[in-house]
Amino acid sequence: MVAGKADLRGSPREKALAGFAALLTEAPWSVEPADIDRLRAASVSEDGIEQAITVAACFNYFPRVADGTGIEFDYESPLSRLSIDLAREALPRPPRSTWNPAVDGSRIPVFPRRAHAQPAIERWRAYLFERDAPLSRKERRVVARAVAEELCDAGALARWDDAKAANARDEALCTYAKKLTLTPWAVGAADLEPLRAQGLDDHAILDVISLVAHQNTISRMHHGLAAMRG
Repeated sequence: MVAGKADLRGSPREKALAGFAALLTEAPWSVEPADIDRLRAASVSEDGIEQAITVAACFNYFPRVADGTGIEFDYESPLSRLSIDLAREALPRPPRSTWNPAVDGSRIPVFPRRAHAQPAIERWRAYLFERDAPLSRKERRVVARAVAEELCDAGALARWDDAKAANARDEALCTYAKKLTLTPWAVGAADLEPLRAQGLDDHAILDVISLVAHQNTISRMHHGLAAMRG
């Protein structure tokens, strides 16, 4: 499952869950009601589907924080070490005219059967967006909008229309946000230099990384929930 191999060993239910997680990770814009129906056919309950969306989306947060901050794999594991192809490119995005208008990652996702998750997401969102330092609130939306655009998040792109890049600092933020979204495995220390050149210190850069990773999670939650609603 970790290696993303097609010949997974496991039950039909496990294979269905792994396939869904891979799809929501690699091509969230392509998730559709038929993908949810495959989970149902594999005896995954509605609550289980919401949990699968939550877990898969959240694990788009952790690797980006690790890649953005340069955390290396330095511990023993029973799993085989993954081989990373640094030259691997992201999948092409579909035309904007095909994006699902029901997806809006500018809003807090609502999980009808997982009400306990709501307050946690709200606190997480507020911590990242409702602060004026070390990034301004406008810059936070600039970063989130850049991510939303790469994830085909139609609603967020429309609601954050006022957060288009307006200067060199915004452009540096967008460039970094897009790369950490599209090809996190290829992000390195050199990608931080344009941010430092625009006056961002380590605290501000960590804020940028957290914002990018967070929006990657939230937009994917909305893609999954939109497909679940049909």
